[in-house]
Parts: sequence; C-alpha cells; structure tokens
Amino acid sequence: SQVFLAEQEGKLANLDNEINEVESLMDEHIESFKKDYEVEVNDRIKKIGIDGDLKIESERKVLMAELSEEILDKVISKTKTEIKSDNAKREKITSNLVKEVSL
Repeated sequence: SQVFLAEQEGKLANLDNEINEVESLMDEHIESFKKDYEVEVNDRIKKIGIDGDLKIESERKVLMAELSEEILDKVISKTKTEIKSDNAKREKITSNLVKEVSL
C-alpha cells in the first residue's frame, strides 16, 4: 500500500511537471502565432494600401482623359460656332486651308 501510494505521488508530481511543460509549450506557440499573424496582417494592409493607390491613380488617369476630351469637344464646338457666325473668319480660315493644301 505504501509502495502504491509512493508510485501515485510520483506520478502526480510528474503530472504537475508535464502540465507545466505543456503550458510552457502552449505559451510559446501562442506567442509564435501572434507574431506570425501580426506579420501576415501587416503584409495584407500594405498590399491593400498599394492596391488602393494603384486604383486611385488609374481612376485619376481615366478622369483626366475624360476631362481633356470634354474640354477639347467644347473648344471645337465653340470654334465651329464662331466660324459659322463670322463670315470674315470663315473666309480667312478657308483661304489659309487652301494655301496649306496647295503646298
């Protein structure tokens, strides 16, 4: 009975050591996971930021092209209106175009 009790106490003492080892390993794994996860999240944030910057730049270029086209259309329209409404300008432009074509 004393031997059995001693064996059980030894196992119990060893169990406490094993529990401490498992808890220590668990803490190490948790810390490692936290660090890895933090790096992964930061990488994702950087990628999202870069992707966002690229998208904004792309949209800016499209809007600038549309704006340039709109301005050009307005200038052409205004010029046509002025030419149609002023006979002297129309004759001068026609004369200049004929000279350029003749060369």
